[in-house]
Amino acid sequence: MKKSLGILLSLLVSSVAANADTIKLGNPGYGGNGCPGGSASVTLAPDQQSISILFDQYVAEAGNGVSFDRKACNIAIPVHVPQGLSVSIFAIDYRGFMGLPSGGRAKLQISYFLPGSTSGITTVKNFTGPYNGDYIKSDSLGLAATVWSGCGVDTILRANTSMLVNSNSHSDEAMGTVDSADISAGIVYHLQWRSCHP
Repeated sequence: MKKSLGILLSLLVSSVAANADTIKLGNPGYGGNGCPGGSASVTLAPDQQSISILFDQYVAEAGNGVSFDRKACNIAIPVHVPQGLSVSIFAIDYRGFMGLPSGGRAKLQISYFLPGSTSGITTVKNFTGPYNGDYIKSDSLGLAATVWSGCGVDTILRANTSMLVNSNSHSDEAMGTVDSADISAGIVYHLQWRSCHP
């Protein structure tokens, strides 16, 4: 009898664990002159815990009389947060292509925040010409720098991104892209969570 009760309890616990509420991402919204409507493709992982966003038009170009160009894309990702857990941004990878002449410069800047947070987190990657090739920018936000959402509250992860490209004194062509060089990659959001109560 005790053995049967133990098996029954074990099956019940397994069933509850299998159906437990988990953190889930929704389809993101995006907008800006670097990502007008319909210019990005979104892939949501089957477990809804990571997203890839591939951009078709996120390109900043300068030169030929234009000293600089700036493109921006703001991303908003709905997040379902189960009761008793908090969620934070953990790691985000940006990929693209940079073509800068000698003396040319570029800057990829991203600001992350959650609604209701008093301050966000901003990261920057600078490029100096000559530069001609693919790049990757990996943001790994440690726990000390992490912004946590409220416990058991659905929220929205926001990332405001911008690419600024400057030509040189000769007005040579300069270009910086986000996600146009390697379309199999993109912006991948990974989530980390912690329990609100020990």
